[in-house]
Amino acid sequence: MDDYLASLWHYDLEQPALGMRPKEDLEKLFYTQDFPFVKGAYQAGELCYMANFSERLILGFRKQMENKEEKELSEAKQFLEVLENRRRLVMQDLAVWVNRLDTVFYYKSLTTHKPFVDFTGLTYCFTDAKAMEKAQESMKERNEGRFVVESLPKEDYAELLYKNGMDKVLFNEGGILFHADRIELFARPFENNPEQTETNPAYMAQENRHLRLLILMFLETQAVYEKKEEGEDKKHLQKALQNLEAQMAPYFMQAQCFFKVQKAADDKVNFFVLTDSTHRINALAAYNVLPDEALTEDQGGYMYQKMPFFGVAHSSLDDGQNRLDGMVMDPGDLDFFLNKDWLRRLDNFAKYVVQKVQEEENKKEKEKDK
Repeated sequence: MDDYLASLWHYDLEQPALGMRPKEDLEKLFYTQDFPFVKGAYQAGELCYMANFSERLILGFRKQMENKEEKELSEAKQFLEVLENRRRLVMQDLAVWVNRLDTVFYYKSLTTHKPFVDFTGLTYCFTDAKAMEKAQESMKERNEGRFVVESLPKEDYAELLYKNGMDKVLFNEGGILFHADRIELFARPFENNPEQTETNPAYMAQENRHLRLLILMFLETQAVYEKKEEGEDKKHLQKALQNLEAQMAPYFMQAQCFFKVQKAADDKVNFFVLTDSTHRINALAAYNVLPDEALTEDQGGYMYQKMPFFGVAHSSLDDGQNRLDGMVMDPGDLDFFLNKDWLRRLDNFAKYVVQKVQEEENKKEKEKDK
């Protein structure tokens, strides 16, 4: 991004650059009856300010609504809907500017080598060069060793967010922060058209995208947990890891994944088993599984076959030879190891879900018979 284009993204709160409206004028737009917003008439910095202001306005208004009476609440909901629609128009106009970007700066995790994601599922990016420089200075001052500032072409960054289920983004524009849905500003080609999206080669099922996000959140939390000494902080992190595992369980049950297999002559499937005797006293033996689309053609006698994750996991626990240590999700990328204990907990969770469903059905049948 050249210096001129970069300057259009920077909005000085005290003294807006030549051609940019004072913040008071931008704020007035959200209080008028007719919202005199003209598409294409605002620079990126002005739109960033309006994204920030409208977000604060909406959050503050929601807080006020908590104490309103029923009649007032109905009117407040209508006004809130108007505010949200106005913000949506601002974000649509900002998306035009985002599409002109060559490069996006973001926090890259040193644990996962993916965009850093916090415990709420939020990832962070910068388009303003000054904001990026401030972030780097702040990291040095705080001796932050969890992530670094990296850059990517906008298209590659958008693809990375999509693949890893990162649908919440925090923009830092040098004193102006605002949240955005990924699809508002970093939608991939055809993504807003469901029919075309599912025929796209890079399409991922939503449950697999969300599963991948939870895995990244788990790995980030685990990395902090392992560095902590025993104490309340470590107990808190251990509970967070347990909560994340519980959140993952339903997605593992739904996920259709790609397992590396070797087809035998009698149409039986022999799973490819990863082994690793380099880093462990006892060799690791695990199935190779991918959460997203994989090459299905023959690769030296092996190929990836789509199967229900839970079905394979359940079967692996009954392996008579007991040769399996677990499964590795996305070897070489996520490298997320689900050992036998994890798979057993998943199996027990599935039994619990089946039991609860059966109890609910029995309850409904009894009510019918009354």
